[in-house]
Amino acid sequence: MKTIPPKIFKDYAILSTGFCLFFLLDPFNLDNTISNPAIPLGSTLQILGEGIVILLGTVLSELIVTFVLNLPCDYSKGWNYQIMRKIPLYILVIIILSAAVGQYFTVIQWGFGKWYYFWNDYNGSFSLKWFMNNFTQDLSICVFIAVYWAFLTDSRMKEYRIQELLLLNDVIDGTDSITGDKADVMTITAKPTPTCVKYR
Repeated sequence: MKTIPPKIFKDYAILSTGFCLFFLLDPFNLDNTISNPAIPLGSTLQILGEGIVILLGTVLSELIVTFVLNLPCDYSKGWNYQIMRKIPLYILVIIILSAAVGQYFTVIQWGFGKWYYFWNDYNGSFSLKWFMNNFTQDLSICVFIAVYWAFLTDSRMKEYRIQELLLLNDVIDGTDSITGDKADVMTITAKPTPTCVKYR
């Protein structure tokens, strides 16, 4: 049965929190472009809302990979499987977040009635300019996340093997051990080999 380990949701919660902290530091001077005076605390609450969008986007990506692509999280499998699973997961995360976060801030700045601004250029024609801008930023950030998740995956694969060995050890310890006072003693005696006497 395909399931998603609870620790995966914890990972995504940490990821979304990290993104919030990253953007609160404002490395790309986003405060000038997304701040809305009508919202109390300005961009701070907006970025917290972005964290929720990121959490939902990553969970959606996990659901697609697990139940649609049939690649559930399984640390008992080797690196070939882990890589085969992570590649579509990263691609989905980057695409979904590039669109969802961009759409979120478009609505924050312009309102729901002009949500399509994210998909238009300054002339009002359809354009992927803003999406590709987000895609480039998310791609550069996800490179570092991929490295972190590689170490995390390796750690959990080792943890799974250790738990497997501990479980095997418990099974072995649970078997009836042979002790001196309870063991059936089997005595093996050897009959003397008859000696052949030759008479001349």
